[in-house]
Amino acid sequence: MKALVPILLCFLLCGCGEPSSHETAPTPTPVPTPMVLTVSVGTEGSTIDPSYRSPSESGDLLNHLFEGLVKYAPTDAGETVNAAVPVLGLAESMELSEDGTVLRFTIRDDAYWSDGVPITAEDFVYAWGRLLTPVGGSEPRGAHLYGLLRNAEEVARGKLPPEALGVYADSERVLRVELEKPCAWFWKLCAMPCMAPLRRDLIEAHGGDWTNEGHIAVSGAYTIGEWVHDDYMLLVPNPYYYDAEHLGPEEILWKFGEDPKSDFTAGSGDGRVPVAGTYYLYLNANAIPDWRVRAAMLLSIDREALAEELGDGARPAEGLVPEGISMTDGCAYAGEASMYTWLGQTYPDYDLRTYEGRCALACALMARSWAAGGCTVYYRFNESAVNRTVAERCQADWQRVLGLRAEFVPMEVDAYAARLRTNTFDVAYLRWLPDYDDPLSFLQIMERGGDYNHSGWGDVRFNEQLDLAAGCLDAPSRDAMLLRAEEMLYEKERFAVCPLYWYGETYAAAEGLKNVSHSAAAGYNFCYAEKD
Repeated sequence: MKALVPILLCFLLCGCGEPSSHETAPTPTPVPTPMVLTVSVGTEGSTIDPSYRSPSESGDLLNHLFEGLVKYAPTDAGETVNAAVPVLGLAESMELSEDGTVLRFTIRDDAYWSDGVPITAEDFVYAWGRLLTPVGGSEPRGAHLYGLLRNAEEVARGKLPPEALGVYADSERVLRVELEKPCAWFWKLCAMPCMAPLRRDLIEAHGGDWTNEGHIAVSGAYTIGEWVHDDYMLLVPNPYYYDAEHLGPEEILWKFGEDPKSDFTAGSGDGRVPVAGTYYLYLNANAIPDWRVRAAMLLSIDREALAEELGDGARPAEGLVPEGISMTDGCAYAGEASMYTWLGQTYPDYDLRTYEGRCALACALMARSWAAGGCTVYYRFNESAVNRTVAERCQADWQRVLGLRAEFVPMEVDAYAARLRTNTFDVAYLRWLPDYDDPLSFLQIMERGGDYNHSGWGDVRFNEQLDLAAGCLDAPSRDAMLLRAEEMLYEKERFAVCPLYWYGETYAAAEGLKNVSHSAAAGYNFCYAEKD
């Protein structure tokens, strides 16, 4: 029997005693707040089934319907949009074994489905198993669990039976999760809608129609009152939700639309929030072998001007890991300006806080390199308005600051992907959106031998640093390892990845609206919104 020790998060978590069985469902809680909120946040998507919704489709809507062991909650109140971080949701406590491979979640004793049926550990066992079981040719969403949850990949590929998956109901309220290796941040994965519990009886009774408003039972704060496909969904409070008395809107009218700007109650004015994503360049270390040239190319791009030209919430990148990603304990990532840390220490006479200072250092590095007399690089991309805008900005800055010529090579998508795989390019772009809310999801793309490292650069010491962080169970130590790993990408003989901008999005909000919460990894949540 492995010993279990409590995990301390940013927020005080309840202790766990011996769980008791659920009693009968409580009386539904009335929600007296008269507020009605209309929102427009993306399209309806192909399905609201959390096991099969595409990663490219917004999860904002699902966050209101499907709550798991962990949820995103606001850190502050009073602003129109407040930052949210992961905290315990349907779980009242969480314990981790001393070796970091067994998690024990105790489900709240007041956790009920929207029809009053108790939520049990078995509902999670069923949902996670379904997440890794392809049905009818559909591709499930469980690949993020490969290598983490015991036997996840083997079960998904049919090499082992579903009961071999490392998730078990020890009792009605206790869920035991067995991991393949220590993972201090696994708990954050449990905030994803696809990790929420599901009702086996409803799914088996109604098949693909189980999500229709007449059949569905949900675990989240809101449920479906009315649904007109491709037009709107009316959300009403789940009367059995454990925090129903504190919910804000009496109704949320969720309008489906294509407009990239999110709109809350027909609002006006522009706000901006981060989205966990990075647009970056590979500066091929094989084709551009002098690190000083690569560093000069990184320094000489005017990211502020680029972000302004792109609009739509784009923000100048300061590292590969974007703003909005959280650290091991759920607090905000602290790796600001990591691209410039080593350069600033090595060349203290240059003020890298300003674009002018960065250009001055870029020129100095270029003058000492093999390309001091000028050179030409070939910049490959598949054609789109954004890719063309980015390429033209880089081309102009490199020519103006460094005297370096960049010739464009637009390509079809398949041919472009082949160039990346075979490392036959000078400069190429890629964008990255994380599989989970942790810096490791970004840093792992630069691992030596990794499937997504197309830079021509690799260092076993960088891999070792990530391995140390992945297995570290002490949150402060792990976070320091991750910060150090990102700095390692921008030191002598490196600079093979060049982040350009972090993704964001804009919103328009009605005057007086407040307490909308937002996470870069999970999107918007209107459960506790208020209006003056």
